[in-house]
Amino acid sequence: EIGSDTSNIMSHVFGFDFQLKWRPLRFGRYRSFTLQGEYVNTSLNIDENRTDPLHGFFIQALAQFKLNWWLQARYGWFERSKELHCFFPEPINLNYTKNNNLIGKRYSFAVSYVSTEFSAYRLQYNIIDLGGHTEQQIVAQVNVTIGSHPAHKY
Repeated sequence: EIGSDTSNIMSHVFGFDFQLKWRPLRFGRYRSFTLQGEYVNTSLNIDENRTDPLHGFFIQALAQFKLNWWLQARYGWFERSKELHCFFPEPINLNYTKNNNLIGKRYSFAVSYVSTEFSAYRLQYNIIDLGGHTEQQIVAQVNVTIGSHPAHKY
């Protein structure tokens, strides 16, 4: 078990990401599509013993279908090694034991209305699965900018 002395721990991290964007020459102000994703992997050497990796990825698609309207879909996945449970707080009310790796998944779907550069509205639905415990969320978001507005894209 690892105590407060972490001088015997060395971490290794790597990852990659990508982003593909499409905007037509004609009607480009009204339509666009973005596909992006990321993968991250880390493992620890504890007293010269390498743990199984903590790794995960996400992939999302963002589509503009009218001047101010956007749709988004996102999927995320991670796996945390059983050896790494001492570094992270345990999720609440899970069918999870410290003898198993923790696997999590998340599905998200959103629709956004961006009326001006000063305000945006989003409605999002999430399904989160952590170790057999599934949670569903509905999130409503309102963004209002008062004062100086965000920087322009040049």
